[in-house]
Amino acid sequence: MRSIGHAVAGLAFALRSQTNMRLHAVVAATTLAAGFVFRIGADEWRWLIVAIALVIAGEALNTGIEQACDAVGGRSEPIRHAKDAAAGGVLVLAVAALLIGLGIFIPHVAAAWRGGVS
Repeated sequence: MRSIGHAVAGLAFALRSQTNMRLHAVVAATTLAAGFVFRIGADEWRWLIVAIALVIAGEALNTGIEQACDAVGGRSEPIRHAKDAAAGGVLVLAVAALLIGLGIFIPHVAAAWRGGVS
């Protein structure tokens, strides 16, 4: 139970301190709401949940790496590379999540636009 408390505290810290984490949380909430509005199927829900979880987890790991690098101190080249690589990993996850979301929602939006059933 203590480990879960630490994990929740870490996520709360990332949410409070990181603008990108807040942005990811807003996009996740909006995406989940859109899933309900468009009544997406079970397979689509699975993909969305995985995509959202990966982005949130990636941002949390990025925050951890940034905090560890800041604790070590300095503005060395290896520290900069570590932070940049971690941020790049989040970028890859976010782009993949965007593509998954577009693949799921474009057909639903197009059907709604045509007045059909999604």
